[in-house]
Formats: sequence, structure tokens, C-alpha cells
Amino acid sequence: MVLIKLYAPALLAMALIIVSLRLKIKDNIMLTLTPPLLNVSIPITSRVLCRLILVGLSLTCFYYYLVLDFSSFFPSTYEMDVFYDEEGIENSLSHFTEDELEEIGFSGCDKNITNIYYKDLDERINSMLNYQGFFSLKDGIVHSHGETDFKVIKKSGFHKYRIKKAKGELTHVLERPNTGDISLKTFFDLIPTSYDHLNPSFSDIFIKRRIILQPRCKQILAEKNRSDGILFDHILVGITRVVLFPVPTFKNTVYFYESSNGRLIPIGYAVYSY
Repeated sequence: MVLIKLYAPALLAMALIIVSLRLKIKDNIMLTLTPPLLNVSIPITSRVLCRLILVGLSLTCFYYYLVLDFSSFFPSTYEMDVFYDEEGIENSLSHFTEDELEEIGFSGCDKNITNIYYKDLDERINSMLNYQGFFSLKDGIVHSHGETDFKVIKKSGFHKYRIKKAKGELTHVLERPNTGDISLKTFFDLIPTSYDHLNPSFSDIFIKRRIILQPRCKQILAEKNRSDGILFDHILVGITRVVLFPVPTFKNTVYFYESSNGRLIPIGYAVYSY
């Protein structure tokens, strides 16, 4: 259904153009035009006029893509698995071009800042769970699973969108040899910013065939319930490359910690299923 909605107008436009080009002077062509709301048919025998009408109809089909709501191709609820390994982060970053990474303000990884981030996070976990270490244990593996509600709406105008909602929760599980699993939760909500307003250019959509999402979120760390959680004192940035053609697809989201000087440090990545 998605492919029909995405490509049927383009195929129809090409078919109309081919028909208009194949009309020959010696052909006995008559196109019957019936205006709406009028019970009358107007025969058109001019081959030039027939061509112009067919080309005009094909242009109308292409106009469809200027008003098409690309957000309608994506669901509003996603399941996701989040991982924190360096190799996976690098692979997820490889989905972006160098120009795109520069555009979002990413200047490279910094292991020292990443370690400081997880050390601070573990201190908060220790104060809540009385557990020494979680994300930074060398003999442990942390993986996360959860669900997010993500909604983008189309505004008036040609391809202007706004991120209306980004809300969800994750269950983080620490697995260690010869030790029972330990889990905790984080909840995240969208922080309204200018990054919520998306104004992709014609080149972004039809040449580069992608849109970059950059929502900012606040997080709450909790053992079980959101109401008992601790609000994080930093901003979490989720950067996602949304591919529009040939098939609308979400690439992995890379999560960044935004440091006090505005630098973006990658700390994890999400893989979606929907």
C-alpha cells in the first residue's frame, strides 16, 4: 500500500508523457472532455491540444509530491532495542554523510567525556538502587528495550513538518556472569525546541532523499515507577536519518549527550521494529 501511494502518481505521469509523445500527426485522435457538474461532452481533435492536456495531467501528478504528507508513511509507535557498544555506534554513525554530521554539530567521539557521562549516571543509579556500577562495569553487558510514541505532523505549506510528540520508556538490563540480572527504567519526554520544526528543501527530499530528525529530550531515571524517578540534569539528543526513497525507512537513532559547551557526544544507538 505504501509503495502504491508513493509511486502510482509518478508511474501515471510517465505513462501520460509517453502517450503524448507517441501521438503522430497522421493519427485520428479525438479526446472527449467532460467538465465537472455539466452534462456535456466537448470533443477535442487537435493533436497539439491533446498533447498539452496530457502533459498538463502529468504535471498534476508530479504536483502530488509537493503536497504529499511523508509523515503518513510511518507509524506513531515503535519498539526499540538500545545498545551501547562502540562498534555499533560507529556503524550507526556511518549512515550519515560527513556533511550531515557536520550539519548536526558532531565533531567526533571523545572517550573521556563518555566515561564522565557514564560515571555520573552510575552515581545516580547508586544513590537510587544502592548498586555500585551499572553502565561502566567492564564484566557486564547492558542492553535496553522499550517503546516510544513518536508523532510528526505536516504544517501548511510545501513540506513543512513539526515533531509533535516523542515520549517513551526503556528498561535497562545489566547482565553479569554468575550474577542475577539487574534492571532499571528511564522515561523520556520531548523538550520543545526549534529542532522540532522541519523545513526540508527540495534537494533534501528528492535528491538526497532524506530528512534528519534532531529532537531534544529530558530523561527520568527510576527503579520502577516514573513518579519515583530522578530527573536527569542534561539533554539527550536523538539523531535519526529518515530515508524517503525508494522505501520510507527509519535508520538507527544515535543518542548523544549534549555537554555544557554544546558538544554532542554519542553514547548509544536504537534499532527499531515496527
